Amino acid sequence: MTKPQLAALSQIVSFVEGPEPNVSDRDYVSLLMQYTQVKKYPGPTFTDQGLEVPVEGNFVMRWRTTCHLEIAGQIRSFPCEGYGLAEGEQPPLFGAKKASKQYAAKYALEYLQSRSSVTVPLPSTSKSTFGGVTIHSAAPRAAKNQSTSGSSEPVSGAHHESVSRDKTDFYGGKLPSLLEQVASEAKRLNFGCPEYRTYEDPKNKALFAGHPVFANGGRMPPEIGHVAGAISRNVAKEQIATALLDYFKTESDRREAM
Repeated sequence: MTKPQLAALSQIVSFVEGPEPNVSDRDYVSLLMQYTQVKKYPGPTFTDQGLEVPVEGNFVMRWRTTCHLEIAGQIRSFPCEGYGLAEGEQPPLFGAKKASKQYAAKYALEYLQSRSSVTVPLPSTSKSTFGGVTIHSAAPRAAKNQSTSGSSEPVSGAHHESVSRDKTDFYGGKLPSLLEQVASEAKRLNFGCPEYRTYEDPKNKALFAGHPVFANGGRMPPEIGHVAGAISRNVAKEQIATALLDYFKTESDRREAM
């Protein structure tokens, strides 16, 4: 059939199976990155596939994302049967690429946790929502949402900086938290315990940026841990902490080699 014929047919027949899965409750991509880091697995990679689909008389872009994990020298891809897909089922289509990526990451994380005797519990919704934004929607962020420091996030256009030393873990159970690892390494390397400053991204008021502040700031390279484009203060803080931990490992190796 021609595209005009398919478009016309889409007004009476749906070419999209079922509603779009909701993955706005947690940042599964960040959780997956953290899990692979603490377990010392190779980081995940993602492949996006864009498809033009006839919907109610018009062709629109829909997305499928595949998450690839290297496990014991072999590549596994998600979603797959048993993890996000039933037997013979096709991966769902999403209106936003970010939502599609979250869906793939969710089931890759579920698979990794199912293999491990020690799992990383997912945090509660109150600590992992994306600043109140549903990622497959273009709707603006709600005016009041709780930040990691316990204060309300600003309305769009307002400037507010949050300095946080709270005990948000990002990991749980028997594993040390991400913030605990950063604090421990910072003290061991004589950098002092960092504070996390998060604020509206100057280049995009709907997103967040941030950087660490150290008591011994003169000893720390100034560009380390600066992040931008995060979808919530919590995600910005996670990205800062992850960057610091990477740097501390590199610095520790450098000192030991001297």
